[in-house]
Amino acid sequence: MPPTESGGAPRAGGMVGIRPINAFGLFGDGARAEQKAKAESRVIRNAERKAFEALSLEISATKAQVSARYKDLVKRHHPDANGGDRSHEDRLIEIINAYKYLKSVGMG
Repeated sequence: MPPTESGGAPRAGGMVGIRPINAFGLFGDGARAEQKAKAESRVIRNAERKAFEALSLEISATKAQVSARYKDLVKRHHPDANGGDRSHEDRLIEIINAYKYLKSVGMG
C-alpha cells in the first residue's frame, strides 16, 4: 500500500490525509472559490449601485419607484423634448442602460 500524508492506512475511494485539489488547482476547503464568489458579488452590487445612481434613486427603491423614475427621466431627457441636445441624448442612453440592468436583475 502507498503511504499517506498522515501515515494512516488508505481507505476505499482515496488515501487518508490527502486533501483533494479543488477547481483552482489548490488544496483546501474551497476558500479560493469563496473569495471569487465574494468578488463577483461585489461587482454585481457595484453595478447595481451605479444603476440606481444613474436613475437618481436610493438602493432601497421598489420596482414601482424604479419604473416610475425611469419613465419620468426618459420623458425629460428625450432628444425630441430637448431640441436634439447631445448631452440629453447621452444621458438618455445612460438611463436606458441602467434600467435595462435593473430589469435584468429583477428590479425593473
